[in-house]
Amino acid sequence: MTDVPKSPLRFYQRLGRLIRMSSPRGIKYLVVSLTPKTVEYWDLEYALWYLYMEGVDVSYVIVNISEKAPSARVLDIVNGFTQIYKGVSIPYTLLAFGQELSNPLNHIFNVIKSRKDLVTIIQENMKNWGFQVESEEDLDTAIFYILTFHMLRLGSIKKIFEPIDNAVNKSRFGKEFSKAVREGKIFYIYDVEMLSNIIGCNLQSLCQACIDSGERICYDEFFRIDRKAVLRLFARVFPYNSIGYIIELKYFIIRKPKHG
Repeated sequence: MTDVPKSPLRFYQRLGRLIRMSSPRGIKYLVVSLTPKTVEYWDLEYALWYLYMEGVDVSYVIVNISEKAPSARVLDIVNGFTQIYKGVSIPYTLLAFGQELSNPLNHIFNVIKSRKDLVTIIQENMKNWGFQVESEEDLDTAIFYILTFHMLRLGSIKKIFEPIDNAVNKSRFGKEFSKAVREGKIFYIYDVEMLSNIIGCNLQSLCQACIDSGERICYDEFFRIDRKAVLRLFARVFPYNSIGYIIELKYFIIRKPKHG
């Protein structure tokens, strides 16, 4: 085989043809010729997994496949960037999209606003909640509320998260990134400064609400940044073998002010 079927069914068909072949010695071989760390090799891993889950013995194929699996490729990419950046953390957006996003929130806004059907859903739902979306600024405000106020995510409004999830978590790289994390090859932390900018925007809005209402104390119990697809855009990635260095660096940063 010089390519890998895109579905278990196609793989079954090929195995069926192999089984039908007669051999005087009663021995049959399956040879898969692929280049490690390519897209076709990635497909092989998924195909073998599907067959294994169906009870097919694929042990004769799985030889050192973990060293050449897609998650190992993610680690190679992270290690490569780590050498270039001299040990500094790598923005997830640089790995996934090929460029570092200075403001991931704007990227999310643009993904949503590029879909007219999603804009219509936002307008209709916000109208039901007593908020008219009539301008670009109104739309930005509405999207911000939906992303950070979990109580607003009801009914059709959930659809605005689909393109974000597809771009961040369900893409080929996103899936392999998650697998590399589960396998302990890489880990990530969140960029506190960029996330604090989102919290700052909410505090400004809350402050203005206090001024408008004349209240002395205002609070917001519904504010949350809890969507995986949103949070991952603020992640900074490291190879797992550098976790000791990161912990030591954090220790130094926390205690640096005490030493003047």
